Amino acid sequence: MNQKPIIGLVAAHYQENDRPFKNYTQFVDNYSERIIKSGGLPIGLVFPEGKFNPDLLKICDGILLEGGPSIDSYQVNIVNYIMSSKLPTLAICLGMQTLIAYDWAFKTYGPNYQNITSNFKREDEDNFLERKSGHNNLNPFYLSQIDVSKHEINIDKESKLYKILKTDKCFVPSLHDYSVKNNVLDKSSYFKPVARSKDGTIEAIEAKDENHFLIGTQFHTELEDEYQIIFDKLIIEAKKHKKLN
Repeated sequence: MNQKPIIGLVAAHYQENDRPFKNYTQFVDNYSERIIKSGGLPIGLVFPEGKFNPDLLKICDGILLEGGPSIDSYQVNIVNYIMSSKLPTLAICLGMQTLIAYDWAFKTYGPNYQNITSNFKREDEDNFLERKSGHNNLNPFYLSQIDVSKHEINIDKESKLYKILKTDKCFVPSLHDYSVKNNVLDKSSYFKPVARSKDGTIEAIEAKDENHFLIGTQFHTELEDEYQIIFDKLIIEAKKHKKLN
């Protein structure tokens, strides 16, 4: 019997009308490599036509929300499942922004939220994201440029992220076209900001529920070995969840 925790990878879905071979889900190896190195078993979760299927999530002990180009309704529904089941979760770049999408949708639509997510549109992103490119606007990005992509962030000393990294300052690789608007997270939000760059950009968030391991980073933790410890923690928490369930 396999004792390794299963980590479901959620990646971007691409689709072009009337082009069957342009309808696919793209998983990036860097994420699964980190999961394997930390002792987990990564599996890609595929949602054909972008249709949410909760049965896929029931086999997972943890979730990793990958980066990507845009947020779809099924990804918001995945976060809804994560929140209700308290699945240990690490969300990176667009993954973190998807957490914010859930938070915005729930606060905006309240009791009608369950019906709204199936109609979540990409233009809804304008309500919680702003165009703000990552450091030095490296596009396309090459790994040889990683030092150029880095910038300093300040981490809240009361956060889970600080306890994992054991530092309140890091130089992180930042590659994105959009950032979370500063006024989106408030007292009614499910998440709190725990790291910012010097210009005020939110670089990391966490669930306010202290019993739920859920960390989102705008920066790309999967690109450098020094952040392997964050994936290690995800696997530790996934093992705990596996034993309880």
